[in-house]
Amino acid sequence: MPQAITQKITVIPKPSVVIKRSIGCVIQAFEEYGLTLTNILTLRLSKTEIVDTYNVIGLAFEEGEEEDWCIAKDGLSEKVFTLTFSGPDAHEVVSKIKPHLMFPVIYVKLKA
Repeated sequence: MPQAITQKITVIPKPSVVIKRSIGCVIQAFEEYGLTLTNILTLRLSKTEIVDTYNVIGLAFEEGEEEDWCIAKDGLSEKVFTLTFSGPDAHEVVSKIKPHLMFPVIYVKLKA
């Protein structure tokens, strides 16, 4: 049986997750699928960075998304959390659970 490869993903919840105090639910959901939270950062993303991430995972940045991301006139979002998780075959796990359908988040599969 082939050995599982430890992989990483970064999950970026929309500001509404923080406003609704649901960040713990997001973390718990990933941990229930066997992933471990390894890093948390707060930062402001540009609209371009958000759109690029949507494109990477095959989602359309639709009308109203700017409001969802609380993008200000300077083109940056409100502060958001980036949550990095790792675990065996994390990329496959994330592909199966489709977190963007469970929560208002986007995610990036990181190279080893």
